[in-house]
Amino acid sequence: EPKDILASRSREREMLGLEAEDEDEEDGGVVLPTELNYKVLANILIGALGDNVGSSGLMPLCLSPLAFSTFYQEFENQGLDPIMSQVAYKWISVLVALTVVPGTIVSPKIYNTIGLAGGCILGNVVTGIVTIILLYIALIKPATNVTFGIFVALLYLSFPMTVISQLSTGPMLEATSPADKRGFCQGINITVMNFGAACSPFVLGLISDNLGTPTAIWICVGISFIAALINVPLIFVKGCNVPPKPRPAERRPLRGEDKEMVEKALRGEWIPADALEEINDHRFRNGQPYLIVHPRSYQEDKAELHVLRKRAKKDFVYHQLKTR
Repeated sequence: EPKDILASRSREREMLGLEAEDEDEEDGGVVLPTELNYKVLANILIGALGDNVGSSGLMPLCLSPLAFSTFYQEFENQGLDPIMSQVAYKWISVLVALTVVPGTIVSPKIYNTIGLAGGCILGNVVTGIVTIILLYIALIKPATNVTFGIFVALLYLSFPMTVISQLSTGPMLEATSPADKRGFCQGINITVMNFGAACSPFVLGLISDNLGTPTAIWICVGISFIAALINVPLIFVKGCNVPPKPRPAERRPLRGEDKEMVEKALRGEWIPADALEEINDHRFRNGQPYLIVHPRSYQEDKAELHVLRKRAKKDFVYHQLKTR
């Protein structure tokens, strides 16, 4: 959002007596940076570009020309019935796209477990390893229906990992860029990815023609592992690392509440009964869970024993008046 809109919203919240929106914990306490870190931006984009190019070794190079040559063209050249027909090749190519769905489904759980950068690194490493395995399967002579079946099954099982690594780029840019620079960062990302997608197939095609398809695939494998190494520093960047587990609603301040008062209650410190009643009554009316308060130990409270009676009396009088 533009800075003037953000400032206006901040002033409005101050007039209403509410906490600043960045400090509110209803969204898990995520605080966006105020300035763009260009080193982090470059790190994300270079890693994403390497991920994009390295994934070409898995798809399309492992499928075409590698699998097409091994399971179809070589049989045709010898006048034999190919293991993979052209129709089967087309169906395999089309159905690979469906493996994006499971990758999309499992990616949030992976990101929440090992972080966005961790998910990207995992995807790059798995992509590189699986590409090597597929290459060796395709080079087994003679090709059989068994090797063909293993090749296709492994291709389908591994492709979602490529999706997981590529899906992490956008969220990492969102988490590391200020609100007024998100469009700029995403625009650069799209430009870099489109440039890589336009140039890498041409370069890899030339390499395949002059040095052979296996050489081009090995280059992609190397780039995948390099991309994983490039993304390692992002593990230590806030927003790309393992996200903190959000506190449940009953263990944190909610929007519009007196944050200091709620935090005192959560620490086991005394707050007036009327204040606690007001907080929980507001939560009840909004369908939110009650604030859970745990008393402190004697050792923690013994320094305040002289005021316990006064506090108890105040709370007792409040409840007495409330129940009349």
